[in-house]
Amino acid sequence: MKRRKFVQTVTLGAVSASAGCSSMGKTSSSGTMTYTGLGKTGIKVSRLGFGSHISKENIADPDGRNRQIQLAVERGVNFFDIYENLYHQYEPMSKSLAGHPETHISLYLETEEVEKEVDKTLALFRRSHIDFYRAMSEPKKLDGLLRMREKGKVRAVGVAHHWEEEFVQIVKEYGGSLDFFMFPYNFVHNKATPPDRQNTWAGFLRLAKKHNYGLIGMKPFSNEMLITFAKENGYIGGPKDRGISVPAAALRYALSTGAVHLSLPAMNSEREVRENLQAIYRPRITTEEMDLLEEIDLLAMQHKWSYLRPEYRWLAHWVRPGVFDRG
Repeated sequence: MKRRKFVQTVTLGAVSASAGCSSMGKTSSSGTMTYTGLGKTGIKVSRLGFGSHISKENIADPDGRNRQIQLAVERGVNFFDIYENLYHQYEPMSKSLAGHPETHISLYLETEEVEKEVDKTLALFRRSHIDFYRAMSEPKKLDGLLRMREKGKVRAVGVAHHWEEEFVQIVKEYGGSLDFFMFPYNFVHNKATPPDRQNTWAGFLRLAKKHNYGLIGMKPFSNEMLITFAKENGYIGGPKDRGISVPAAALRYALSTGAVHLSLPAMNSEREVRENLQAIYRPRITTEEMDLLEEIDLLAMQHKWSYLRPEYRWLAHWVRPGVFDRG
């Protein structure tokens, strides 16, 4: 895609993404949080969510983690994705969010004993319902969660997956029964970006938009691998550093194209929370930021995405070559 067309796509996508958004929310000394309805759910969520991946340092320092959560809530973040199986965060997060009933909890269904697990999380988080519950493509889990939604124990049922083909199949099977998708989306792994000025969506996203699913972009930094790659190549604290925050620019890109309602980075320090919030406080992406992201994107392509750890090589399937192509 030529540079000029990319700029047009981002600009038009921003109009699409901002439809229904509201900036009336918590205001800090730095700016104001923006909220949007998450598709058909109608649930107003902050455009910046709090991702579930947690560092070993934070696991060992629950007080420090709690300070990060409290800072995020104070600044208006109301969407928290929480993993149990990988990180055992249900109990500490239930304590951190206990005094914040206005926040929305997103959980992954760990077992096929659906009602038992849902009831357990309801008791642990002391809530009458869990806002967002997801599975991958396991029909037994999804069917069980849909029953929990009918009972009022779950508000929205969705799918998180690593493969586009699985999303397409799930939509064909469940159609409008589901509420949201969670999929990888960032400035390199951006297969979901609309390819033209009319924002005509292809593949799974066209089907998702047909049913008005909520769209959550995960892996905005490829589990920090893109940030590490940028640092190693001098764009953060090196000779190519232009005083531009790569994380904030990456989030601005993710939220400007119209592909997702919210972006869900992991945050493991108060500094990271503050830096990521800047993407919301000043949402319009600049030409200089796009130039920076273009350079990193092209470099990633030249390296054939070697920065991806083996267990994340599947992310390469979400690359859409040519988005920044000037030719």
